[in-house]
Amino acid sequence: FFSGTVKGTMAQFVPGDSDWSLRGKYCDWDDVMITVGCGVAFLCVRYVLIMLLFRPFGLKVKLMDKASPDELPEKEVELQKFCKYCWHGCCYLVMWLWALYLYLPMPWAFDMDQIWPGYPHAPEGKLVFKKLFILEAAWYIHGFIESMIHDRKRKDFAMMIIHHVLAVALIVGAYWGNAHRIGITVIVSQDLSDIIVYLSKIIYQCVAVPFLQQKWVHTLLLLAITGSWGCTRVAFLGFAVYKGWAYGIIKDYRTFDFKISYGCVKFGHENFDWLSFALVMQLTLMLLLQIVWFGGICWMLITQVFQGSFHDMWHDSDAKKKKNQKNGGAVTKDDKTNGNGSSPRTTSPLKRANSKKIE
Repeated sequence: FFSGTVKGTMAQFVPGDSDWSLRGKYCDWDDVMITVGCGVAFLCVRYVLIMLLFRPFGLKVKLMDKASPDELPEKEVELQKFCKYCWHGCCYLVMWLWALYLYLPMPWAFDMDQIWPGYPHAPEGKLVFKKLFILEAAWYIHGFIESMIHDRKRKDFAMMIIHHVLAVALIVGAYWGNAHRIGITVIVSQDLSDIIVYLSKIIYQCVAVPFLQQKWVHTLLLLAITGSWGCTRVAFLGFAVYKGWAYGIIKDYRTFDFKISYGCVKFGHENFDWLSFALVMQLTLMLLLQIVWFGGICWMLITQVFQGSFHDMWHDSDAKKKKNQKNGGAVTKDDKTNGNGSSPRTTSPLKRANSKKIE
């Protein structure tokens, strides 16, 4: 009874000539439970790896042993960020390699003229991606919980939450609705830029390695982030969205009607596919988020090139911004020693007070 009621209610949202059974084929409630379980598993593995691997590594490269008591709170926040960057970088690398392994053998890989036409595609074609889609959806469920716990002070917190919800909806909807071709294409392209972003952040945080803290290194890192983000998350995703509107929606469903019949409001022509419309609208909203973030990245690159330092406008605190502006954004030899091998934090309070007066 419940299944028949749902199908009858949703029938007005799919074209009249669509086969409803094909759109939910190879999907069941066990997949939902497995996805949620994998999301919880991600959180558990995250905790274990941070405690056993990433945090000890971060204590060395962040010079936590030389931090004064006053600096420890800020250093602890930076250490937590570093551990998160390591965790995300490793996970994105593994999932991207797996996705690329499944994606490249496909004859329609990276060919938008074959990805959208014929959508929704035969459901049998999505089985090869099922485990990957489950893992990707679980990853963004984990990301949603992680952001709610650790990232509430981020300036783009609301954007991050919207992004995670959209990502889960797109991955689940793409698999359920037989849009697996565009789904796996977006996953492959988006995860590549994430790897570059988190690898660059890890390098930037390694203050114990002076070579990695030079201004030209930071400029190259920002160039890599800007280039990868612009190519994959703006240009490529924008082209995919354009093709989605051209092939998936407006090519065959140009008529739009608004009717009030028997007390019920009905939208769309009888051949208007609302589920496809929702898919492309979600992709469009995802594209807008990427464009906003891309604008912030471009501004960071401009300030790095012309001022010699940059401020992560989404993630860094205002205190970190002032510190970057003061030392030019790079950790120099004088930041770690006073020239005689001693830590600058061992300077007497009187000398520090005098230096502040001189400044």
